Amino acid sequence: MILAPHLPAIAQGGLLLLPTADTRIGKKVNCIRPLNYIGANSLLFYYLNILMLRVAGMAYNKAIGLLHAEQLKEAMGYSNYIIVALIAILTTFPVVWFINKYLPLLTGKKEAYNKLSRKLNLNINW
Repeated sequence: MILAPHLPAIAQGGLLLLPTADTRIGKKVNCIRPLNYIGANSLLFYYLNILMLRVAGMAYNKAIGLLHAEQLKEAMGYSNYIIVALIAILTTFPVVWFINKYLPLLTGKKEAYNKLSRKLNLNINW
């Protein structure tokens, strides 16, 4: 059976193994709680991404300026982008938690709307 005639035989064998590898990787990723949290709140992380990247970039530049470490920043090259991205991701977690806890209507969850409609006696159930 030839899956893709333009590929060598070894690559065709690899195509047969992809579903098995995909399932195994999926089971291992399921155990990583931060990734599950990001997946469950992916829209919030998506919307907050550019804001948090800009804030993290400004904070990083300010910290480098205060420490008089401009030469170190230049020497690090592209590592600066990785550091800013990690800072942005780590600071997005508490913001997402705050929105889920205190502003659940922004997430669009049915429970938040139903709770509010019961509180206001609107008799609306989603």
